Amino acid sequence: MLLTENKAGIENPVERCSTLSLRGAAGGTNASPTTFFPDELVAGRYKIVCFIGRGGMGEVYEADDLELRQRVALKTVRAEIVLDQQAIERFKREIRIAREVTHPNVCRIVDLGQHRRGQSQGEIAFLTMELLRGETLTPTPLPLFALPWGEGRGGGVIG
Repeated sequence: MLLTENKAGIENPVERCSTLSLRGAAGGTNASPTTFFPDELVAGRYKIVCFIGRGGMGEVYEADDLELRQRVALKTVRAEIVLDQQAIERFKREIRIAREVTHPNVCRIVDLGQHRRGQSQGEIAFLTMELLRGETLTPTPLPLFALPWGEGRGGGVIG
């Protein structure tokens, strides 16, 4: 992968953005338009680098945090979730709990914010989190096999 540095001193994985921006969370192409575009400034702080994927919660982007000078993952929250006050309160509670968890296999949540494009378009809720390098597991087929009866029970997997 080709790595360069931009003016802010943040690494720029050029090859990664050009290929990942064409792929969705499920590994397919994304024909529908995205919420944000490369170089767009979100909430006056996050500069979009590229679109990574789309999932059940919303869209995920790679972004530069211009205030902290680091790369983050910016995840939008779908409008129907934002409109449900109970869902938002659950979401905030989950974020508070997740911020207390520290483990190498858990992605750190950095911030929760809102972006306003214009009065007619409303607000876009998002969260920023640690950007992890690697490949998506979605297109990787899981092995389909069964453990012999004794192995599953003996290993504590089954009851």
